[in-house]
Amino acid sequence: MKKVSLDFKLSEAEGNYGILFQEKEPIGFAMFNKEDYSLTVALRKNKKETYSKGLVMVSVFNTTGSFFGMNNYYLTENNHIVDLHYKKYSESNG
Repeated sequence: MKKVSLDFKLSEAEGNYGILFQEKEPIGFAMFNKEDYSLTVALRKNKKETYSKGLVMVSVFNTTGSFFGMNNYYLTENNHIVDLHYKKYSESNG
């Protein structure tokens, strides 16, 4: 069985959102709240079962140093959200 890992990259250095990558493929968008430590995630359609809450939370933790989503974790599947934010990420980060 192949080990699945995600890499969360902030869209802006001091921002509160970014893109989730599996290898180099953008598979999701995540936004966290520094006040209530909530985490809102949009994954590509039909990927909800592929990427666990724990996997997403660890990838965000590895970048931010904080466990967002422990109490409030919101998840949707929406390709449009992922594509829109990946486009913004690409424009900002070359």
